[in-house]
Amino acid sequence: MADEDISLLYTVNLNDGHVIELDNTTENFRVVGDSGGNRASGIAVDAGRGLAYVASQDSQDVRTLEIASGEVVHVAQTNEAQLNVAVDTEKGLIYSTGFGGNHVFVGDAANGEQFGSIAVGSAPNDVIVADGYAWAVDRAATGPDGESSLWRIICTDATIDPEPEPEPEPEPEPEPEVPATPAVTVTGDTTLGGTVTLEGVGFTHPDGTGSAVAVKIDRGTIRKPDGSTDVWKVIEAEDDGSFTVDLTLPDGTTGAAGSTPALATGEHVLNFLSGSLKPGDTGRSVPVTIDVAAAPEPEPEPEPEVTLTFAGVKAQRYATTNWVGVSVAGVEDGAGQVTLTGVGAAQTATVEHGRAAFRVPADLAPGAYTARFTLTTEGADPVVLAKAFTVYKGKTIVGNSLTTTPTPTRAGNFLVGTAFEGNGRVSVARPTGQVVVRLYTSTGRGVWYSGVKVLSDGTVRMQLPALPRGTYRANIAYGGGSLALGAAQDRTIVVR
Repeated sequence: MADEDISLLYTVNLNDGHVIELDNTTENFRVVGDSGGNRASGIAVDAGRGLAYVASQDSQDVRTLEIASGEVVHVAQTNEAQLNVAVDTEKGLIYSTGFGGNHVFVGDAANGEQFGSIAVGSAPNDVIVADGYAWAVDRAATGPDGESSLWRIICTDATIDPEPEPEPEPEPEPEPEVPATPAVTVTGDTTLGGTVTLEGVGFTHPDGTGSAVAVKIDRGTIRKPDGSTDVWKVIEAEDDGSFTVDLTLPDGTTGAAGSTPALATGEHVLNFLSGSLKPGDTGRSVPVTIDVAAAPEPEPEPEPEVTLTFAGVKAQRYATTNWVGVSVAGVEDGAGQVTLTGVGAAQTATVEHGRAAFRVPADLAPGAYTARFTLTTEGADPVVLAKAFTVYKGKTIVGNSLTTTPTPTRAGNFLVGTAFEGNGRVSVARPTGQVVVRLYTSTGRGVWYSGVKVLSDGTVRMQLPALPRGTYRANIAYGGGSLALGAAQDRTIVVR
């Protein structure tokens, strides 16, 4: 979804069904929401409707989400594994491929509800919308000569012939028309500078056409701003003598939108005159009194509503670091600051491009936290958003080095080391805790046990016993700790 101001890309996570919005302009992202789909593999977006459609294989459905809120508004169950989905924004249709069956399913883009399906081969794989058609690929080699086939799907509209219209009743003979008495009704905004609607009847010319009617104010004493004329409008009535026109009243000044003299508040008379503007017309003067009030003070522009919306992940492992932040609405860039507390030391960022982002430190101990985002702007109360954040124990790896290989007459030396996995491992200390080493013969018989050894700075050295010639399997097991998960590794030792 892109224009000259934004460039957004949407994708769906096959593992957890989350819909992700990638902002190519700011190089940030946000989690739109959890579709709930199992092995969600396809996504299509209708920007005009503000909806995303997610095709899921294992849950065999097409799910419709609101992009703004991330809420799932409809789940269309198909009973076939749905691989991909496309949307025809002009026709308001969504198409999804039942790769686990032989149908392309068709739904309503406005709400995601399914209303039909089309059989295409035996394993439709992908679908797009182009040139007014839906195009589906069948990857099951059902086409000529056993090749994959391409299906074109045409949307047509069906209509029902209407019931024949009954013969019209004969119209009665018209009553002879009686000329209406000239009258004018004034409605609308009767404030200084306001616009009123003038509706008149009975202004007919003796030749059967409409009269030409001049409009004056207070019998011509209120003139145009330059004093050139006292006629504020000339109305050409319809042949039946009626008219409906708008008139803008002077604004109470002597400027371009005013009058000479300036129109004051209070009662004034609009005079509707005919006779002199059209030869042979009937002379008339119809006065209508209006009460002119002062123009109301313009209402102040409402302050934009300031809101915070969470963006980023809600959990991480020890020794990793992730981005969290908020999308900020109603605050101009640089006009507000967001402070993050509750997940390590407080951090503050200035609102830029409608966002404020932070890195959660890698050394945050495992546990449950509350990330609290506080927006402060000049002259306004703080706005606070709190979100639960969880840190799990870090993943570890075990390594070893046989510095001296044992022989039947000589002991060996063995170095065991542990380390954290994750993008923040360089900023944390190496794992602590205990390791044990066990030796087994090639037949699986245990021959030696190291006992519990305590790591120092993530490593421990130990002595292996002298061993008979042969091939041995060493199992190194790290038991984990308060910050780390356990890990294990096997290696082969050959004694000659």
